[in-house]
Amino acid sequence: MFVVMFVVMFGTTGALHLSAAPLYHNCAKSNAAFCATPDKDLPQGPMAVFVHNEKSGGSFIEKILVMALRRSYMTQHENELPWELNRMPEGHPMRVPPQNYFVISSVRNPCTQLVSIWAYMCEKAWVAKSFGDSEGYAKIGDSLWESRGLCPKFSGRKEARTDTGFWAKQGLTTKPISYTVKVEDANAKGFAEAIKLPGVGDAYERQFNRTFSTIGLDRVNCWIRMENLKEDARKCIQEFAQFSGQKVDLSGVEKAERLEPFPGQSDAYNSGHHASCEEYFPPDGEAEHYMHTMNSFLFKRFGYGKCCDSK
Repeated sequence: MFVVMFVVMFGTTGALHLSAAPLYHNCAKSNAAFCATPDKDLPQGPMAVFVHNEKSGGSFIEKILVMALRRSYMTQHENELPWELNRMPEGHPMRVPPQNYFVISSVRNPCTQLVSIWAYMCEKAWVAKSFGDSEGYAKIGDSLWESRGLCPKFSGRKEARTDTGFWAKQGLTTKPISYTVKVEDANAKGFAEAIKLPGVGDAYERQFNRTFSTIGLDRVNCWIRMENLKEDARKCIQEFAQFSGQKVDLSGVEKAERLEPFPGQSDAYNSGHHASCEEYFPPDGEAEHYMHTMNSFLFKRFGYGKCCDSK
């Protein structure tokens, strides 16, 4: 049995500020500064742009980069698409960055990525049904899996949460609500059926194909593997400093860990809640072979071996 705290915050978002000057430049959307900024308004000097791929450590990486790079950082979130039922998230084509922009992105083993997004959407669907708190992911999770009985079984209750108001002070008005959540049944059998549904097993590779269709993977200056997130993030920060000649805060990782979750996120890492990878992907089982077939490019490109390898 897995016992976790899940925090959901509701409210309106504004530009994110951690100092007197905005960290996001001319941002029309709070999580999409790079893709939303007109060409004439893009900063002329060297900048770091983070391309956020779904359930690949992006939420925590964004915090790290905000703390480490401050006004030298912009982001393009992968997930810019209409919320449609029975459809997995796909990439939004990456805007071609100026040559003096340093591109950072993240990746993880396709198997653990799918476990994560499946459990995350299923949990959102459970929260919506149990407490009436709904969002786009909840609708997709319900239509794809929960309505078919393919989700983990959750239990829990609402609880009061002490909010220090940190993000509200940075321009985000929130109404925090928290839940105690237990994973009562991991439902590995349901997961094995879920990944075989059309458009599910290959969703991560399709996301990469679409996101990087305009610039190619080689335009990414630095990759952060979720399996080695903190160390890779520090490496990318240092490489940006060398690339740009700008000062950076190498303690950004530690500072990000101490921040409250962003509104709508469960913890610093925006985690989902599920059983171990091995429970969903028995070694050399059918599910593992299926994922290797459906994501063969990503396994080869990034050197991933077995589904549950830590590297």
